[in-house]
Amino acid sequence: MHFLAIGSSPVIWRYDPIITSHEFNIDYHLEHFSYLASRFHKRT
Repeated sequence: MHFLAIGSSPVIWRYDPIITSHEFNIDYHLEHFSYLASRFHKRT
């Protein structure tokens, strides 16, 4: 993953829309949101 710094303004990350199905169930979204949050931790 590449990171780019452009100024000191905060960046707001959103994880939406959350669409559920048999393939993309709640557990899928929890796992992937946790992964993304761990990658962005202390970077945004």
